[in-house]
Parts: sequence; structure tokens; C-alpha cells
Amino acid sequence: MLKTFFLLSLLILSTPQNIYAKEAYFPSEKKLVDECHRDYSTSCVNRLAQLRFKYAVKSFIYIKKTENLLAVELPLMYAESAVELNPQESKYWTLLGEIYSSLHSDAALTLSEGALIEALELDSSNNKARLLLASIMYSQERFFKSSELILEAIERDNSLLTRELAESLALIYLIDNNTQKGLESFLELKEETNIAFLNEFIKLMKKVQ
Repeated sequence: MLKTFFLLSLLILSTPQNIYAKEAYFPSEKKLVDECHRDYSTSCVNRLAQLRFKYAVKSFIYIKKTENLLAVELPLMYAESAVELNPQESKYWTLLGEIYSSLHSDAALTLSEGALIEALELDSSNNKARLLLASIMYSQERFFKSSELILEAIERDNSLLTRELAESLALIYLIDNNTQKGLESFLELKEETNIAFLNEFIKLMKKVQ
């Protein structure tokens, strides 16, 4: 799914930044690369992965704020590098999946789905990955799976149940012509959480049946 590097040393020494500037690395990155090159250790590689993850997060946030998704290649390359360096870290896969999903192409969505599934396999409590995957399922019109992922996320952490998320869930049931299941789900959520605004969605599901 991801680009493969020929040797671990090349993986450490490769730099996402060099396609944008003559300076190969950011100073803190260069220091870690040199350290790992001199004395390879898992600890050093993991710290480099964490640093590249941080760069990926910061650059992706900036790109989203400026709505310049054409420049997504830099955070994507940093996120890919973080995953390659430490493939056991769920949050790295989550970020990679989120960046892929921003590209919106069918191929990118397939990559995003794979990355988010990997994130959940590494950490089943990762609700960010779960909700991102629900969004992917929705975009692919896999409505049942999308709703199940949302409900699972809420079951694990009912503080996620905002009005906005409830609206998304209701929309899925309406589009999928599955208002009976929607009614059952909202009744269960109301019983479990006693959140007042859920009454609106219960009434909606009853009304459209």
C-alpha cells in the first residue's frame, strides 16, 4: 500500500523536504538522522518517526487552513515516512488515512480505508480512526457499515455524541431508507445517554416511516 524503501538506512536518510528546498532536512530532523546513521537503534528510529509525524500534522493543519490541498504531498510524505519507520503506532496510520481521504480520488480512498483499518487493528480504542473510516464508508455508499462504525464509536465514548454526529447518523439512515433501524438506534442511544436532543431524531424517524 505504501512506498517501499530499498534499505532501512535509505528509509532513515530519505527526506520529504528535499523536493521543496535545497536544505535537505529541518535542523532537528537532521540531528536525529545523523544520530540514527551513526548509531542505529530502535529508540532513535522511533524518535525520528515521531518527529516526522509531528511535521506531517503541522503541515497538514496549515494546508487545511489555507485550503491549499494541492500542496498535500509534503505532509503525505512525512506521514508515510512515520508509518514506515514505526508501523506499530496507530496514530501514524490514522493521520496517513486522513491525508489520503483528503485527496478524494477512488485510489486514495482505498488507501485511506486500508490505513484506517490498520490503525484500528493496532488500537481498537482509536475512535478518530473509526469515525474517519465511517466517513469513507459513507462516501462509498456503504451506509450500513458507516452507521455501525459511528454507533461503535459512541458506545466506546458517548461524549462523542454531539448534535452534529446525530445529524450525520440520521442522514445515513434516511438515505439508506432504513428508518426503522434508525428509530431503534436513536431509542437505544436515548436510553443509554438520556441526551435531550435525541428526541428530535426519534420523532424524525417516526415521522418518515
